Amino acid sequence: MATPAVSALVPVADTVEQHTLSLSGARRVLDAAIAEAERAGVHVSVAVLGRDGHLRAFASMDEASVLSTETARKKALTVLKVGRATHEFAADLKAEMTAEPELFHGMMAMDGIATFGGGVPIKAGEHIVGAVAVSGASSDQDEAIARKAAAVLGTDPGATKRGNSGGGKDGD
Repeated sequence: MATPAVSALVPVADTVEQHTLSLSGARRVLDAAIAEAERAGVHVSVAVLGRDGHLRAFASMDEASVLSTETARKKALTVLKVGRATHEFAADLKAEMTAEPELFHGMMAMDGIATFGGGVPIKAGEHIVGAVAVSGASSDQDEAIARKAAAVLGTDPGATKRGNSGGGKDGD
């Protein structure tokens, strides 16, 4: 006996439409980040991801460390996973460390989580459409470059009060 065909159509009411950063938008963000890093005299890696987590654009400047290439991607993934800038996420984790050390250590053990500045969301209105992350300079420099790069699309990456994310070199 033949089995009845199962409908592959999902009702529209059971779906969610999400916008993601285009390749041309990602390239504009990448170019802005590289230009800003050159002005600052630092050698960094830059990762730009779409909302879906796909790597849309990437560059590692001459003399950027090898570690910065992976760190930039992890920072961008962290932004997409937690929905905010990495320095904000890190500040919250550090604040919870005393009360809930298992939360802090659990997050640190997760693959693809970065807990230092340099990753920021790219927004269209109130919706995150991607993330840009910079690695290779200090966390503060990475953060500043990423924010300026995200702003090239006319977005505000959602800066809240600026917390101290350690300021150390994270990609070297």
